[in-house]
Amino acid sequence: MAAWEAFLTWPLRPYPVSVLGVAAVALVAHGVRTAGDSRRFRGDPERALLVARGARSMILGLCTAVFAAAWLFGIGWLVLLALVVVGEEMLETSVMVGALEDGARRRRARGAPPGILRRGEGSSRIDGKCPSPRSTSSSSAPAPAAT
Repeated sequence: MAAWEAFLTWPLRPYPVSVLGVAAVALVAHGVRTAGDSRRFRGDPERALLVARGARSMILGLCTAVFAAAWLFGIGWLVLLALVVVGEEMLETSVMVGALEDGARRRRARGAPPGILRRGEGSSRIDGKCPSPRSTSSSSAPAPAAT
């Protein structure tokens, strides 16, 4: 217990806490940028993989920020909670990323292209426009009348 109290009350802790804070901001920004890059992909394995990698970075950054704040203010239970959450979430997202990487690798082995969107093309979810019901049909000919 003496080591734990010494850790929580170390007089020079603002210095490593500031480094952890900068690292937390960088990790969250990297995660947002990585998850945002998923808009370039049309296919599920690649898109979901980038979202999962971005989420992993964001979770790590947020838990680092909570750890740093809890250490700065000497809240021991919150330090431990941040460590437990980061451990569990890293395990969960690493398994998810591994499964998605395997799916993407299998898709490439079958010869399927990665499904990268080019500028100017995109689905309604990407460009923010909702298609009309008529524009979603695959042919331009009118549908036959039902008898």
